[in-house]
Amino acid sequence: MHAYILCLREQLRESAVKVVELFPPAVQTELHDEKHQPNIKNGRQIGIPLEQFTNEAYKGLAAGKEEVVVGVGQDWYNKIEPARQEFFHGMVKMMRQRHD
Repeated sequence: MHAYILCLREQLRESAVKVVELFPPAVQTELHDEKHQPNIKNGRQIGIPLEQFTNEAYKGLAAGKEEVVVGVGQDWYNKIEPARQEFFHGMVKMMRQRHD
């Protein structure tokens, strides 16, 4: 999904459309409770509290970020994503030069 969003964002870069991506961690919601996941014990303990997720996500969205990473994925994102984005934008530049 992330690669698709990068491509979509690039295709729409000259338009008024802003593509925002939210990287959520597991969040303590009813999705993991015994009613919906009877084979999981203490499912409501999986992930971060909903209020923490909501607050962190809102901060990123309110700051106008295109990519909002919440929770444990932040370390991974900071280590891997800059190089991935550099490679992606290098590919885009190369393709545009060949196309023009």
